[in-house]
Amino acid sequence: MDWLLRSKRAVSPILATLLLIVIVVAASIVAYVWIQSSTGNLTSTASSFFVIENVHWDKAGNIELTVRNTGSTRLTIDNVYIDGLGRSVEQNLSDGDAETITIEYNWNSDQRYKLKVVDKSGLMVESTFKAPSTNWFIGWAKRVKITIDSNYIDTPLTDFPLLISLSNISSGENNADVSFIFD
Repeated sequence: MDWLLRSKRAVSPILATLLLIVIVVAASIVAYVWIQSSTGNLTSTASSFFVIENVHWDKAGNIELTVRNTGSTRLTIDNVYIDGLGRSVEQNLSDGDAETITIEYNWNSDQRYKLKVVDKSGLMVESTFKAPSTNWFIGWAKRVKITIDSNYIDTPLTDFPLLISLSNISSGENNADVSFIFD
């Protein structure tokens, strides 16, 4: 019986650990090569990309999204989601173009909204935006409200030039002191 116990040979724990490490490294290399080869085909054909450049919240209850096609192919935006609520749109974007999409939505001041834009291929962009406060330019310490007196305008005007002169002395019709904006 003694001779049976002495004849059994075992692999040392150190050798077993090294063998296990070699197997794991080899399996990792094979998995890495396989993943790279399968995703390489997808990324080489993907040429549609777009971003949400700007969000404008108007007082009429609309949200205007400016979406830019940053890819190299034409794409069609077909859905916009606001906090999960979908709106169907059809907006075509050539490569490099930006378009504004207006969505009727009764938004609340100072509330965060998750906006998601989806194109026909299923590509999507999602971001969270905060609606503005009802206060006039909240967070801007140096601001001056400019009011144009309608008594000085003879006809209805649209997109007209307006000269604004700011100085470190009194300015405007009522000689208002706006020198604090230069502090």
